[in-house]
Amino acid sequence: MKKIVKNADVIVSCFLLVVITVLAFLQVLFRFVLNLPLSWTEELIRFAVISLIYISTIYSIRTRSVIRVEILDMAIKGKVKNVIDILINIFSAGIMGYMSYLSTSLVSNAVFVNQRSAAMNMPIAIMYGVECACFALMSLAFISLIIEDIKKLIGGNKE
Repeated sequence: MKKIVKNADVIVSCFLLVVITVLAFLQVLFRFVLNLPLSWTEELIRFAVISLIYISTIYSIRTRSVIRVEILDMAIKGKVKNVIDILINIFSAGIMGYMSYLSTSLVSNAVFVNQRSAAMNMPIAIMYGVECACFALMSLAFISLIIEDIKKLIGGNKE
């Protein structure tokens, strides 16, 4: 169970990828073979792709595989590198936390005006809520990296 919770982002990403693939196949089948286009599949695929991007970003942060300039990594070693990593992660956690905070206004506005998607008539607040939650989880992932880096710095490990 602990392994499932720890890898929830991977499991959800795989599930979304399967959903996107199946829906795209259905869209092609219904549009070109049966000549009955489905409008809701395009919208659901769009929402699934957006969610997949956000959730995959959480995974890439957690595994330290986000895009970064590695010239500093090659030039700086040891504790100085660890301190720089901690500062970068603090800045990144702050940005993601702020983005989550800003996203709450999107959610509340969408709920207030009862904004709905065009094809599925789904409340847009759900999609905005996913965005808000993912930004918060990204911030937590960066905080987890900060804790790891501080432990590494205190413990004296060079990597």
